[in-house]
Amino acid sequence: MPGFAICISGLATANIAGLPALVFGGSGEPLPAGFDDIAPRIAHRVIATLLGLLILSRGAAGLYHQYARKDGLLGRMWFGGRGA
Repeated sequence: MPGFAICISGLATANIAGLPALVFGGSGEPLPAGFDDIAPRIAHRVIATLLGLLILSRGAAGLYHQYARKDGLLGRMWFGGRGA
């Protein structure tokens, strides 16, 4: 779900900034100096931060299971045999 939301907010930011006409229409105008004044950009930044934190927490949880609990989680998730 966060991946879908970040795509939608990114596309909305690009459309409001007029990027399709600039990039694909060949209008020759310069790119905008910034996107911080566009409302979907704020949502895009928040969702990207949450998605990054989610990825980091998943990695940390895997390492916790492997090295603190010593339950062989990473071995069971790896390709091939059953692991430890």
